[in-house]
Amino acid sequence: MTAELRRRAFELFDELCDLDEPERTTALDTSCGSNTELKAMVTRMLRSDPRGDTVLLPGEGAVALAAELIEEEQGSMPDRIGRYRVIREIGRGGMGVVYEAEQDEPRRRVAVKVIRDGIASKEVVRRFRREWQLLGRLHHPGIAQVFEAGSYALGDARRSYYAMEYIEGLPIHEHSDARSFTIEQRVELIARVCDAVQYAHQKGILHRDLKTANVLVVAASDEVTTSKTGSSIIDLIGQPKIVDFGIARLTEDTEGVTQHTHIGQIMGSLASMSPEQLAGDRDNIDTRTDVYAIGVMLYRVLSGRAPHDLTG
Repeated sequence: MTAELRRRAFELFDELCDLDEPERTTALDTSCGSNTELKAMVTRMLRSDPRGDTVLLPGEGAVALAAELIEEEQGSMPDRIGRYRVIREIGRGGMGVVYEAEQDEPRRRVAVKVIRDGIASKEVVRRFRREWQLLGRLHHPGIAQVFEAGSYALGDARRSYYAMEYIEGLPIHEHSDARSFTIEQRVELIARVCDAVQYAHQKGILHRDLKTANVLVVAASDEVTTSKTGSSIIDLIGQPKIVDFGIARLTEDTEGVTQHTHIGQIMGSLASMSPEQLAGDRDNIDTRTDVYAIGVMLYRVLSGRAPHDLTG
């Protein structure tokens, strides 16, 4: 499968995904003609793209297919990304791959998130670039800091990346359980999350996907009572760090550039969604959506389970 075929497939997907089924079928046949490989690829994307009342969770639809294609093309792990020496792969998701790397100057460990521009849909590329632009506005000890964004050559194409603070810690609920925190300590941990979220809101940014997996806690060792990182003091309770602003948006987003463009689709994690977010009511999605998600997180940290049973 050539890079040109992938590029054309994502272009067609962007054009067809909002059409009604009869129009979509006709347009697909017309656009693909006798190119059966192109038609099969676009059809696969359309079938996996949620419609109507279905929730779009990270990793589904065309975003998932983009991740598959990145994995197919990636081959071996790169030695360097810009001025960063790659150490290992941390993980991969809908918008790309994340590596642990070492920066030359100043020497420090970083996390580098990468996306292949040429195989992702316009929406995925826009979300990726928007993520580091929004993160670049935020300077708070409770939010992972972006250091740099750029691109590098990979064969005949380019890959966009951004380098950010490397967070070595557990998700907030696992951190609390591993240290057998008291109720007071768990509430204090959530209060520190609230401080960071309030700061983001004051900067006009909604996260929209707050959940325990997106809050990692950096803690001092048991032998050291306090340590300093940036402008924050890390005690034995720990400093939560919010990550993954991939579906964040501005509170005053008049151009709609951070909204999902496909009618009827909802973005986020089902277990943490507020009612207005789940209903896809864009006019009523505001800072209260993040506050609701913090409430779900608090419930999980205190009780050890989610407030709603989503089994099946």
